[in-house]
Parts: sequence; C-alpha cells; structure tokens
Amino acid sequence: MKIFKVSHNDELLESVIDLGNKNAKTLGFFPEGAFREHARRKNILVATKDDELVGYLLFRITQKTRVISITHLCISSKFRGEDYASKLLDHLKAEYQHVLRGFKLNCRKDYETASKFWENYGFKAVSEKRSRSKEERYLVKWWYDFGNKNLFSFSYSSSSNIEALLDASVIIKLRDQKYINRKEIEALYADWLIDEVDYYYAPEIYNEIKRDKDKSRISETRSFMSAFKEARFKPQKRDNILLQLEEFLTGNSVNDISDRKQLSECIAAGIDYFITTDENILSVKEKIFETFSLSILRPTDFILFIDELVNGMNYQSYRVAGANYDYKKISHLELDSLVEKFLNYSAGERKHVFRDRLTKIASQPNKTEFRLIKDSKDECIGFYATSFEDSKARVDAIRCGKSSISDTLFQQVLYDLIKQGVSKQLDLIEIHEEYFNQKEKNILASFGFIELQNCWIRFIFSGLRSTKEILSNQSVQEYLNVGQIEKKLRILSEDEAKDIKFNIEQKFWPLKFSNLKLPVYIIPIKPFWAAQLFDFILSQSSIFGSNPKLSWSKENIYYRSVRPVSEQAPARILWYISSNTSNKYSDRQKGIAACSYLEEVHIDTAKQLFSKFKNYGIYSWSNISEMTDGNSNELIKALKFSYTEVFDNIIELQEIHRVFNNHDRPKNSFVSPVKVSHDVFQALYKKGINIDE
Repeated sequence: MKIFKVSHNDELLESVIDLGNKNAKTLGFFPEGAFREHARRKNILVATKDDELVGYLLFRITQKTRVISITHLCISSKFRGEDYASKLLDHLKAEYQHVLRGFKLNCRKDYETASKFWENYGFKAVSEKRSRSKEERYLVKWWYDFGNKNLFSFSYSSSSNIEALLDASVIIKLRDQKYINRKEIEALYADWLIDEVDYYYAPEIYNEIKRDKDKSRISETRSFMSAFKEARFKPQKRDNILLQLEEFLTGNSVNDISDRKQLSECIAAGIDYFITTDENILSVKEKIFETFSLSILRPTDFILFIDELVNGMNYQSYRVAGANYDYKKISHLELDSLVEKFLNYSAGERKHVFRDRLTKIASQPNKTEFRLIKDSKDECIGFYATSFEDSKARVDAIRCGKSSISDTLFQQVLYDLIKQGVSKQLDLIEIHEEYFNQKEKNILASFGFIELQNCWIRFIFSGLRSTKEILSNQSVQEYLNVGQIEKKLRILSEDEAKDIKFNIEQKFWPLKFSNLKLPVYIIPIKPFWAAQLFDFILSQSSIFGSNPKLSWSKENIYYRSVRPVSEQAPARILWYISSNTSNKYSDRQKGIAACSYLEEVHIDTAKQLFSKFKNYGIYSWSNISEMTDGNSNELIKALKFSYTEVFDNIIELQEIHRVFNNHDRPKNSFVSPVKVSHDVFQALYKKGINIDE
C-alpha cells in the first residue's frame, strides 16, 4: 500500500472525486472545484493498492488556531474493514504532530460506526449541537490533541464564526425538498461549515412568508427559520442604505423592493456575506461591494470562498475606498457617547461600571494616552488607552465598534501598539480588557498575545536574535512551555524544526531569527503600489499621525508576472521600490524599503486570481487587465504576504551593491525578482533596521 498527497493534475484525483460523489449522501455535497483546490494545496491524502484507489483523507489547516480540520475520510467499500482509515490518519499525524495542535471534525451522532471509529482512534467527543438539516439531527464535535496546545497558548474554540445572510429565496429552496437544483443549495448544510459559518435571515422574509397563499406552508417556513439567526440593526441605518441601493437595483415590483430591503438589512446589521441565486442581485454585486463592502455570492462560490478564507488568517483585509481615519485624543464631552456606543451589554457589562472605568482612565492625561479612532465623518469607530511604566505598556481599555472593518481595525490597533513598543524599546505589552469576543481573542493569539487569568500579554523583541537567546529569556520561560519547545527542536529534522522556529518568530514579530534559513527574494515594486500595500511613509502618513491611509491588514496580495523566478513559501521578501517618473515619491525609490513574510504563492489566470482575491480590494480589475494587456486568461502570479516591517530609511541601491560585492554577487538593477542567500539577507536587514556590522 502507498500513501501520498495527490496533486491537482494527477489522474488519480478524478477517482477521488468520483469516490466522494458516490458517498455524498453521508459525506455531504462537496463541489468539484473544492476538491481540485484542496489538491492544489496538497490537502488530499490518498491510499492506493496496486495502483487502485483505496481511500482518501481530505483536510485543511486553519492557521489562526493551528488545527487540522478533517472534512472527508472515505474508504472504498471494496477495502473497508482493513484499517486503512487509521493508516491515513497515522500518516497525516506523523507529518504535523510536532507543529500543529490536533485534529478536529464533526460527525453526525447517528453515524454509530463512524463514531465508534473516532473514539477507538483516540478522539474525544468535546461537544454536541443540532445540525442545520430540516430533520432533527445532531453533530458531535470530535477532537484529537497532539499535546502541543500549551506551546503558544492558543485557545481552542469554534465560536469565531463567519456571518452570512441567506436570501429569502435560498431559505425557501432549502425548505423545499422538491427543489430541482437542490444540490448546490444543500451544500450550505455541509457539516464542516457548522464550525465556520453562522447563517442569518433578514426580517424582510416575514413579508415574503405573508404573501404565501398556502397556510400550512407558512407555518412550516416559520418553524424552519428557527435554524437561522435573525439579523439585527438600527432601522434608520437600514433606511439610509435602502435609499442608496435604489441606484443599483432599480425596479418597483414586489420582488425588486424585497431584494433591496433584504440587502439593506444585511448591510445595516454589519454582516459581510449575502448568499443568493438571484441573477438580478448578482449582476450588481461588484458595485455593491465597492460601495458597502458586502460580498454577494452564489452558494457554491461561498463554500469555495469560505474554504479559502478559513485556511489562512484573512480577517477582512480589503481597503476601505475613500476612507480617512484619524487618531485623536479624548475630551470629557465624549465620554458619555463612548459609553453608549461601546458598552458590551450582551456580555453583561454595566453602564455605570464602564463609565467609571473610562472616567478614571481619562482623568490621568499625563499618565495615559487615550486615543479615539474616527472615520472621515468624525464618527468614533474605536478607542484604546495606554499607559507606560518602566519597560512596559499597559492597555487599560480597547474597543472596536461592530462594522464591516471592525476585525481589520482591531488588527491595526494591535499592529500600532507593537510598533510603538518597538520604537519605545519596551519589553512587554499588557492588555487589561475583559470583554473581547472570540474573533478578537483569535486575532490576539495570531499576533502573539498570550491569555493569562486577568490580561493578555505580548513580548516585544526586534532585530536579529537566535532562537536560543529568545528561549533562554527569563520572561519567555515564565509564560511559554520552553522545555517542550527545546525538546522538539532537538529531536526534529531541520525542515520540521524550521516550521516551529517560523511560528515562534511570527509570534514575536518584528523579531527575525538569525538561525532560521528561509528562502529570501528581493522583489521590485512600483512606488505607487508600495504606498498602497504597505509603506505608510510613502503614503505620507505616520502610524499615529493624522489621516493614516493604510491598508489595514497584516496580510495582503501582490500580483506579478509568472516568470522569471518561481518563489516558494514560506519565505522572506525584501521589497525594492523601483524608480518613478514623478517627483511624488522621490525620497523613497531605487532602494529596499521593507521586509515581509511570503505566505503563499498562487498561479492562475488573471480572471481566476482576481476573483479569488478581490476581497483584498486594493486592486481593481483595470489594474490586473493592464498587466495582461486585456487578456483575462493569461497566467499571472499572486503573492500573499504578511507582517510587513517598513524601514525608516531605504537601503539605497549603492549600498545594496556593496553588500552584493561583499558576498561575491554581481550588481543587479532589480527589474525582476532576485533570490539571495541567508547571509545577504542578514547583511541587508541589519542596514534596514540601522544595526552596525
């Protein structure tokens, strides 16, 4: 028997898809495109015997929690009873048990044979909830722990779900067993989605139900809706949005008006995804996204998109077109409005306690920096308060209002706090805030914060250090399971150890490990795109200055031609800003200006890549079309990069040439990407952060 990962262009993949379709009744419908995308990412493990497919294990890795989610484990009926399922799990576990936290999956409670298998293998039934199917069925969540859960203090939770609103017509089709093209709609009920998505309905659906002539069906529909959540919003906000939508969705029929109302209620509720099969709505989805940042998707497209989304750490990384954001100090007149807007009533927070807390913080202006974050309309969308003591920053309050950019805004605040900690040469950040939601907790963990009993802490390191130096730090040893980490580093192969070092380095960003030898690429970028994607100095703002027009995300996408370099991830990027004909960016060109991680490399047609990554929103289709001279089927490359460290001063071309010469490299004009050695990277990076050789 052979066990290996199948690729997207392997003939065996067709057998995998066929086996999955034959067992769709128990596995659930899974789109063919999702099979191919999993294969492209090397996320399908197959077992063969005499070149015949025995079975497959389809999985994905959720980076934000470092967990392997098992979507399908399917053995051909011909080979069942021979323990091939365990062998597939053993193989996958052997590959990832030292760098990830464990397996998770959902399985219907009434699948007794499967449940017995999971239990015998060592999985634990950690919770149970009702499935979304019309029949009363229950799903058991199974968890298999690799024993690494204390390594970086991640909290295992599934409550940070993506929110999506289902069009009334989609809900009706889900209810109707006789719907002809039900397969695509039914895919929304896939068991693996229950830990990723919360489905909502717009209250407008009650008017749709009322128009039904069948009284018994009205009762059935209302009962069926109990499987979903109702969207909640302020009526005035909905009404204002409704007026704007008339520009995109004209027509005065009952259906036209209902469509506009459902969309307005979805947007007003701050829900990011609207699922529909209505061609009229789908025809204006681009305009609606540009105006309201609402993604409108068909059911199958939504499933593919969510699968892509949860596989990375993408927290709404689009740019808000035309928006201006400003950090301002608080005045005493603004306290009451802050209490009203940011009180966490649903979590049991009391108004007078919250106000007393903010009053105490604001009454110490000499000790505490109290910053309001306001949009271009002078509306407060978030705030935080920081005090500094010795080598520590203490954040006594931090809140971001619920909106389409709240998660991205929360990331930006954390990013700013870390950058401020580096500039002030601090050792530690402590955040004392007891009302974080689960999404915010996951973002904190992804930024390297550790949850303690009464606060979240984050160590501040910068420059080039060895793993030994960091792990021997007394504070690090106090909070992390350093002994377990060091033991694993000793027994693992170089490649396996590299994954652990890479993970630790990201938690301590902007630290760079001197003994982590990742591939390094110097990639040229035009000044305009550098300013749009990461360089806040080029965009003529500072992190804490006024009107910071930043792309508020630690992840972003850069498109370029397929040749001449075949980048491999994970890697480091040194961004070389090319020359510019205008004088706008004259101070920052022809030099290396920043350092990022290269997380993923995607190659596809221009049309497909833009469709996949348009949620990042920096690029318009005209930008991509210009790259390919209008040929939407031309192959291009998308580089997903993250955690960009911008240098205060660029490393000028003359200085780069000196470093190249010292390492026996010829001069280069960097008209295309160049791969360099680890030694060259260290020499250049030291210059970027002003460390003398």
